[in-house]
Amino acid sequence: MKMYLYSSMAICHISMGDESKALECLNAASSCLDPEGSLDNQQFNKASAMYFRHLGDHEKALQYARECVKAYSAESLVTYYNDALELESEILADSGDFRGAYENLLRLQHSRDSLASEQLAIQLSEFYTLYEVDRLEARRQRQKIVIVMTGSLCLLLLITIAVFIVYSHRLNRKNISLYNSIQDNLKKEQEQSRIRQFVPIENIPAEKKLYYCLCRLMEDEEPFKNPDLKRLILAQRLGTNEKYLAEAVKEGAGMTVSGFIAEYRLKHSVALLSERKDISLEEIAEMSGFGAYSSFFRAFTKKFGMTPQEYKKYLK
Repeated sequence: MKMYLYSSMAICHISMGDESKALECLNAASSCLDPEGSLDNQQFNKASAMYFRHLGDHEKALQYARECVKAYSAESLVTYYNDALELESEILADSGDFRGAYENLLRLQHSRDSLASEQLAIQLSEFYTLYEVDRLEARRQRQKIVIVMTGSLCLLLLITIAVFIVYSHRLNRKNISLYNSIQDNLKKEQEQSRIRQFVPIENIPAEKKLYYCLCRLMEDEEPFKNPDLKRLILAQRLGTNEKYLAEAVKEGAGMTVSGFIAEYRLKHSVALLSERKDISLEEIAEMSGFGAYSSFFRAFTKKFGMTPQEYKKYLK
């Protein structure tokens, strides 16, 4: 606890430009470090990184910042990891290593996107839980009414109608929330696609180029419309092998190649639902590369938490 307090005080003094008091606090904090190397020590590393950055000693600042990144990454503490990665990026930029800063910012963006996706999944799970609780409560109330009010059919009918209205209203609110979440995610993905269009390929780090080229291929030529598209075909189009392609997709998107293809098909189907209101859902499934409507229905419902028919209703 003392180490954490001294480190936090050091950060405050650094922010105010008081180097001497910051150093005193850091020295006091260093004497309280956990010899077992607990996560609490990372507050000291963060303060030290900020202190040496303030002094212009970027090498030492990077050493401490990277210790934070390594520790938080190992423990999967995403929020702290993002903060440490951002600090490292700022130090790299200060030192003139703009390439390193850019690569870090790409990692940071990917981490934040992953965190946002996890938070969305949690929210959707909460919505589903609330829906299930409400549904079970409504059923319990109906059973109670049937037992207690068997002699009053009219009252039972009125109560049943009231419960149905409440249930429908809550279900409608849930679907509206899901629809808005889908739209927000699509806007983010479209923004990322626009960014890729303006980034010259020579500015992309070597380890990211294969994934970058794959995304450009999917966006420019739309090979996913072919229901027979496989990993081997994509690898041949990009002049690589299946193993490298799978690794690039895993690193860039955090999923398998088949999942990556399905994502593009779903995005295309959502665009068709919005732009082509004159065509049937079966035609949309075929035009998006799913082949069979049943495959499209399962993938759409699993991804977005609502059926294509429900989504189409909210477009109106």
